[in-house]
Amino acid sequence: MVRDPTTGALLRTGDIIPEVAVDPRAGSNTVYAVWQGRSATSPSSVYLSKSTDGGQTWSDPEIVNKVTRTQAFTPSVRVDRNGAVVITYYDLRNDDADPELWTDYWSIVKRPADTDWAESHISGPFDHSTSAIARGYFLGDYAGLAAADSSDVFRAVFGQPTGTTEDRGSDIEESEADEEP
Repeated sequence: MVRDPTTGALLRTGDIIPEVAVDPRAGSNTVYAVWQGRSATSPSSVYLSKSTDGGQTWSDPEIVNKVTRTQAFTPSVRVDRNGAVVITYYDLRNDDADPELWTDYWSIVKRPADTDWAESHISGPFDHSTSAIARGYFLGDYAGLAAADSSDVFRAVFGQPTGTTEDRGSDIEESEADEEP
């Protein structure tokens, strides 16, 4: 469960919703799965596992969010036609003890020849505590990710607060970005 580190208020996240993506390249049997779960350093981290045999066997899960000491949540994953893997997620790395719950939306990219993930900032910080309340602070069921028809472009769709603590609300935002951070 993801909670505001200062107040303990619950955040409604995609904690029960794993995502999968298939490498679309000809001859590839590679499948990726991402999900959020507790780790040794955080109540909520983003995990990735990979199968190179169409899902018969899987790699050991690895934590892929860049700042492992903070809560990261609601991951999405896609693979482009060149085999680049992109994962998006929210995290609380910029939050502090102030009343606001500072949240950011990030993407990480790993191309077939890369040894590590490259991170890019998509949006934020925004005050998550001004979002709608539905069994916790709720940005919506809007997070998603798509690989564009052309290479090197991904489109992220995500929820972002648009309200205040007196008049709460969330909206759908959209970001199109090159893979390059």
